[in-house]
Amino acid sequence: MFESPMLDKNTMIFINTFSFYAGSKNNFNPYLTKQEIFYDDKGQPINVAMMNQNNFNYIYDSPNDNFRILFKPLKHEHFSTIVLPRPGYGVAEALKSLNRINDIIRL
Repeated sequence: MFESPMLDKNTMIFINTFSFYAGSKNNFNPYLTKQEIFYDDKGQPINVAMMNQNNFNYIYDSPNDNFRILFKPLKHEHFSTIVLPRPGYGVAEALKSLNRINDIIRL
């Protein structure tokens, strides 16, 4: 998000929050929530309540990446995205991979 030349001791970064509500076309069914393994940022497995859904959605799922992306349709032709690290990978590793892809796209 911030390039190295932008960051020095005389630079102030102002971050503001923008939010909006765009209801989901297909909500997660709470009855399908079940305990599953998720890996924290240190690679440690933890049990979490994982939301599940039986529905048709667009998914980015490349065997070369350590994450998958679920594109969940919202109302008014918008999508939310949910990035899920593959088993054995943490959130930090998935974010590093996304940054790498972003760097490639910028070339």
